Amino acid sequence: MISLLASVVVGVLMAVPSAPADDAAIIKKQLPVYPMKTCAVSGEALEADAVNYVHEGRLVRFCCNGCVKEFQKDPKTTLAKVDRAIIARQAPQYPLDTCIVKGEALGEMPIEVVVANRLVRVCCKQCVRRVTTAPDRVLASLDTTDIKEQLPNYPIKECLVSGEPLGDKTLDIMYGNQLVRMCCKGCKKDFAEDPKPFLRKLHAAAKKTRGEHGGGEHGEGKKERKGEHGGAGEHGGRGGNG
Repeated sequence: MISLLASVVVGVLMAVPSAPADDAAIIKKQLPVYPMKTCAVSGEALEADAVNYVHEGRLVRFCCNGCVKEFQKDPKTTLAKVDRAIIARQAPQYPLDTCIVKGEALGEMPIEVVVANRLVRVCCKQCVRRVTTAPDRVLASLDTTDIKEQLPNYPIKECLVSGEPLGDKTLDIMYGNQLVRMCCKGCKKDFAEDPKPFLRKLHAAAKKTRGEHGGGEHGEGKKERKGEHGGAGEHGGRGGNG
């Protein structure tokens, strides 16, 4: 597998924007996977009034509007810093040993692409072009793989929102890199309005399961998955315009 240092360099060089979307929707979707708790320019801690800024389809977070102006002078340098953090955070949780496009083994030197603040691994430059052409489809495929891997060790047998037993029509969604299971679309809507209490409930259940069985965060899957759900945290901040 490619070394972390080499993968950072490749990931930065190959970083691409997500598909066009409303800024508010981009912020909401990318906050769970955003890896930095400090301003991308100043390095200051991000507080509740942090600026969520969208640049070419990507969320970047700053401590103030002054740092947004500094970012605009040289976006490439700051995005490289964000990409390094994304790769370092998401690489241990990455669920595939094969190319997301061709399905072939990645080998010793896979190319790591940052798409909508998500890490994607491919086998060659041709596949990079295919990822950049249809990023939404690629990320949907990655989510499907993540769901399949996390399902066997999901710690709750009831809907995370309503508490009702999960049945045949269970909705399995990814919040960042974390599987969340619900009984219906109504509960999905309630979760989307305020994920924080439900995530705390899920993380508490996962912690209890680890204590009882001595397993990992998502249990023992095909490969070790370290970290805290790929950064599915409880971010705040005010919106910014790209």
